[in-house]
Order: sequence, then C-alpha cells, then structure tokens
Amino acid sequence: MSHGTVRIACFNMRVRLSRFHFFRGFTLVELMVVVAIIAVLAAVILPVLAGAKKSSWKIACLANSRQIGMASQMYADDTSPIGYLSGQYDCSNAMCCIKVIQESRDLNWAYKAYVPNLKTFICPSTKNYVDVTNITTQPNPSLPSANPLYSDLFNSAKNTLANGTFTRGLSYEVFGGWKWENPGGNAYGESQYQRKTKQSILSYRHHFNPMAPMYNFDGVIISPSDTWILEDNLGAHNDVTPGIPGDWPNKVDCHFGEGANVSFCDGRATWVPKLMYDRLYQMSEDTDRPQITGP
Repeated sequence: MSHGTVRIACFNMRVRLSRFHFFRGFTLVELMVVVAIIAVLAAVILPVLAGAKKSSWKIACLANSRQIGMASQMYADDTSPIGYLSGQYDCSNAMCCIKVIQESRDLNWAYKAYVPNLKTFICPSTKNYVDVTNITTQPNPSLPSANPLYSDLFNSAKNTLANGTFTRGLSYEVFGGWKWENPGGNAYGESQYQRKTKQSILSYRHHFNPMAPMYNFDGVIISPSDTWILEDNLGAHNDVTPGIPGDWPNKVDCHFGEGANVSFCDGRATWVPKLMYDRLYQMSEDTDRPQITGP
C-alpha cells in the first residue's frame, strides 16, 4: 500500500468519525426542552379541541331540535297538537284535545312518519341510545291505547356522563301544554293542560306567578316565536344543583350546564345560554315555579 493510499484511508476515517460526532444523540437538557414544548402545545391545543367537540354536539343537537319541532307542526296539522294529557276530560275548550292521550315525554308520534332516523331523538352529548325492540303499552291501564309504544321513545334517558354506563331513552322533552294551575279550579290546571296550538298561543294570556316576581307576565300574550314546544331534557339533580327544580341547565345533563337547545312554536330552534334560560322558560310554561338566577 502506498503512502498516498494510506493518507486517503486516514482522511476517510476522520471524515466518518467527524460525521459520527456531528450526528450525536440529544443531550438531557435538549430532550427536556422538547418535552416541555410538547406539553405546552398540548395544554393549549387540547382544550381547543374539546371545545370544538362540544360545539359540534350543540350544532347536531340543534338540528335534532329543529327537525322534531318541525315534525310537531306537521303532526298538529295532520292529527292534533302534541303535549301532556294525563287522562280524558270533558273540557269545554276544544284546545284541550279530548281523547288524545299523550305523556309529555312521549315522542312515539314522531317516529317513522315524521322523524324516521332514531338518532334524531338523541343529543350527541348524552351518549344514550334508543332501542325500538322494547315494546310497551299505554302506561296508565285505565286509558285505551290504539297502538303499542316504543318504551325508549316514551322515557327520558339518564345521561351516560352521570350514570357511568350507556342508558336508553330520549334526550328531548315536549313542552306542548300550558301548566298553569288555577287556584279556583275553574280553568285548566295540572290535570288538564291547554295544548299549545297556532290559535291558542295567539290568544293565551299568562297568569301572575308569585314565586317569580321579577317576571311579571300576568295577562301577557306571548308570541309563537317566544314560546317553547320542545327542549333538551334537563332533570333535577340535588347533588349537583341543590334545591333547583328540573328543567334547568346542569352539569350532568346535556351540554354540561352551559344552556340548552329549544324549539319554538313558530318552527325555529335556537341555543339558549343559562343566563337567558329562566326568563324564556317562564314565558313558555306558565306555572308556579320559583325564579332561578343560578348556580
């Protein structure tokens, strides 16, 4: 081997060694800096992604509310108004809809004919489900029932978030009747709800609620665009909101206490934040309910 060949071989060796030295591994400090940067980015990005997911749930739920609300108008035009009747009464006012037997949470009327997709009855944030293989009949045996009912379209589901396991039932509740209870017993009360119809809403006058003096709707006619026909199902949870009745945004029902989606009698649907919820509820139910300002 010549001296030139030896010098070239030595040079190549030094180049290899220098390259090896140049591409050495990270030091501990450098690795910690990278981990810290990743942690900061995760802390910033993850809440944004979580907020985006919650927003998508609200939008999907709003679409469901609008579809069921529109279905209620078509059903009312074809058959009768929706809403609660605990029995059959000989009412002097035809708006009471004699012989229509329907509980407040019953959405059997909507399935197939008006709302063919079962997912429409579920708010994505509650993670419950509906199974139409479970058949029941009219829950009050003294009342006739023309057709069997699907149990899961008759009952509100417990939120999976609170219950810890997937539950069956509806995510929405019908607000189809005025619930004012006349102390004199001469008009509609808790046992005889006057149904909300296009005609009755235009002539129905609210009654003074002594338990909510900050909302004085006595004698006021509330327009269809301000009257609810459907809302997200919100239960009473004393362990979360002590002393607060049902129909109030709370952390264990849909949308985590931030508000609720509602459908109005004019066909529109909208998101109602907690700050506005109580006033709009009082305008839509007309019952002796305490005014709620929090939590």
